[in-house]
Formats: sequence, structure tokens, C-alpha cells
Amino acid sequence: MAALSFLFFLGSSIPLLGVFFVLLCPVPLTLVGLRHGGRRSVLSCACAVFLVSVVIGGPVQGYLFLVPFGLVGVITGWMLTQTGSAARTILMGTLLMTLAVTPAVTFLEKAIGLQDFAEQSKQLVKSVIEAQSRQSLPPEARLELEQMVATLTTAIRFPLAPFFLFSMFLVYVNHLVSYKVFLRLGITVRAPPDPRRFRLPLWVVALYPIMWLGYARAGGPNGTLTSSLLLNGFFLAGQLTWLGGVTAAGRLLSPDRPVPVPACLLLAAVLLPLMPFAIMLGVGETVFGALEPRPPLAAREQPAAANPPVAGS
Repeated sequence: MAALSFLFFLGSSIPLLGVFFVLLCPVPLTLVGLRHGGRRSVLSCACAVFLVSVVIGGPVQGYLFLVPFGLVGVITGWMLTQTGSAARTILMGTLLMTLAVTPAVTFLEKAIGLQDFAEQSKQLVKSVIEAQSRQSLPPEARLELEQMVATLTTAIRFPLAPFFLFSMFLVYVNHLVSYKVFLRLGITVRAPPDPRRFRLPLWVVALYPIMWLGYARAGGPNGTLTSSLLLNGFFLAGQLTWLGGVTAAGRLLSPDRPVPVPACLLLAAVLLPLMPFAIMLGVGETVFGALEPRPPLAAREQPAAANPPVAGS
């Protein structure tokens, strides 16, 4: 199972098609945890991390496999062995995933040299307000967008909120994919909650682009380009423009009813696997590129003093 998870991780480097391998990457570890317990699942995860580190790209790639693929596989496998409702077990898995992901991502930001997460998010929210003020939206959509941005400004003061939401969807998506795969294998597991029951406020879904942009900054050009080809990139302004368009269309079609957001949830579920995909594609070259010696800023701003061409040569 560790080798199979490693092969899925290896196949996830294929542009565009690799997203499907990303979805399947934690499933073998989940199966080990379901059939043989948490200790065997942790051992399989360690073997997979070792394979990734030795074969692909050293400890950086091994770390990127562990967070989040290995963690979500082990946690989901343990979660499926617990008694209780599916919502309760997903909540328990989300709490564990949040505790694991928060320090890992914080360490990743410090290692790569990204600026402070909250400060970066505040600057992004400010740029979104300026961008949206220049667009022609219906008054209702503009008012709801302003409320959304105000809520985002408040929410980013609590960094655990986006980490919790990210972990919740990560655990839920892996539970859903594992459930579908296990049904094909004849393995009976607890079904996840029906995604059609979710009716989250629009501002909750809008918290995700903050995380996407941070990962795109870490992921470098490869991950950003891949996701841009699929779903208009990670950038907060573009995603909030899309959400504002959904809100405006919903208000025009049903002005007396609240806007349902299954399409927004579907977008979040589809974009979720792209985050580790972007990290995996670009963060290695970002880290090693940062370690390479660079000329001073003044030297980079000046034109290169190349040897002038000799006349007649």
C-alpha cells in the first residue's frame, strides 16, 4: 500500500491529469488504517515518505508527501474505525488535521521566507476591494460582496479559521473518494454526509482563496500555471469575482430566497486537490532557488553589462 500511494504521488506530477492521482494518493493509507489499525497505517506512511524522499527529490518532497497526503490518509483511516455518526467522526478528523497542518504550513512559510500570513491576507483583501469597486455589479451583489470582504477581514485575524476549513474539506474529500473506491472493492465503510446537504454561507467558501493564494506563492510558476489552466488560478481577486458573479446571478433569478451555494462548494472541492498539487510541483524549485546565491538588487536592476558585439563579427 505504501508503494501504491508512492506511485499515485509520482503520477500526480503529470500536468492536469495528475489531479486525479492526487485524489487517490491518500486512499491506500486509508485502507491500511481501516483494515490493520493506526500503527500499521503510520508505518505505511513512513515507508511511503521514505520512498518519495529517496526516489523523487529528497526530504523536501518527502515532507510534501507527508503534509497533507500522509496525514489525511492516516487520519481518515483511523476516523473510519471509530463509532458514531459520520459528521462526528469528520469533526474529530478535522480537529486532528488542523493540529497537524497548522504548524506544518507555518514551518513551510518560514522555511521559504514568505511574509506573514495575516498581513499578506490583509493586503489581498484591500486589493480585492479596489478591484471590485471598478467593476459593474448589481447593487445587491456589491452589498453582499462588501459584507463578505468585511467578514474576511475579521476572519483572517484568527489564522486557525482557514486552517480548520481547509482541514475539514480535505478530510471530507478523502472520505468521499475512499468511500467510492472501497465500494468498487467490495469493502463496506460508513458513508460520508451527502454534499447536497451543505448550505454554507458564501463568505465561508470565500476563505479558501486565501489559502490557495498562499500555496500558489509557495508553489511557484508550475503549480500556478496548472491551476490557472483549470480554474482561473489561485488569485483571490479572480475567485471573489467569480463568487460575486454567482451571487449576482442568484439574486436576479431568485431575489426572495437566499442564494444556495452548491456550485461554490463544488468549486472548493475541486480546487482542494490542486493545493498540494501546486506545492508538489513548485515548492522544491522555490526552496532550492532561494538557496542559490543571487546578485544584489541594485545589480539586478541595472542592465547586464554583457560584452558588446564587435562590428563586423
